[in-house]
Amino acid sequence: MASPAYLAKRGEPKIISDLNDQGHTLLLKRKPFYPEAEDLVYGDFIYDFYTGQLRKLKDNKEGAFGKKGAGKVTTKFVGDQSGYISALSGEGIAVDLPLSFIKRDLMGGSLVPVLKGWKRKPWSRNLVVHNENSHWEELHTFARWFQLHERIDSHQRWNEMYQFCEVPEEAYANF
Repeated sequence: MASPAYLAKRGEPKIISDLNDQGHTLLLKRKPFYPEAEDLVYGDFIYDFYTGQLRKLKDNKEGAFGKKGAGKVTTKFVGDQSGYISALSGEGIAVDLPLSFIKRDLMGGSLVPVLKGWKRKPWSRNLVVHNENSHWEELHTFARWFQLHERIDSHQRWNEMYQFCEVPEEAYANF
């Protein structure tokens, strides 16, 4: 997501290699308990914004578009609040902001989607219990319930926004 002012100043990336070719700034989330985004995915493709290479996700080999661009992607590490403010202020393209922070701004147009369908790789959540309690059936029941409901809730939260932003369905259909 980016502000219209940022896109007017830097140009709107139309294809993934424009991030590198146009020298965009990516606002990346950095938190001690949250995996950092190092690349963006769309269907079977992955774009590494440190190298500027595009490759197939499954075979992890450089694809036809894998040549490094002539420009440079700049990364700036932010937290949720500072990333949100930075994106609104026109400092870059936010890669990983929570929907609760951006929904109103997306609907109002003060933030707009960029490269629809490209997103960071999903990250895994883990429930950890002490070994002494691992035999409790209640914990296993809760873990199964949490897994199912988190998948359903996440799907519902994001599908509405993906549709609003006109993200191609094939970009998120399997999540």
